[in-house]
Amino acid sequence: MPTRKKKSTKPGKTSALPELTQQHFLKLLEQFFENYHLNEVDQHLWDWLVAALTREHCIYSSATERANLIFLYENLKDLFKELWRLHNNRQHKAAH
Repeated sequence: MPTRKKKSTKPGKTSALPELTQQHFLKLLEQFFENYHLNEVDQHLWDWLVAALTREHCIYSSATERANLIFLYENLKDLFKELWRLHNNRQHKAAH
């Protein structure tokens, strides 16, 4: 498995990201998890992975590209799990 980000093979635009304050981040987190349960996020990530790996003539034709995609999937899944925990901890504290 890769241990660092694979460089993109596609040209992309570099855009300046707006400053994300903690308050804005927490609001985005709340809005996201009001719309999606962690199980739904996991299912969507899995569906995307399966769709990407099972299509013919896809950009993930090499073993390295497939490994990078699986690595990304695993990292996104872990990230969303931790974001879910953060969201639930904040909800629990707000209720008490």
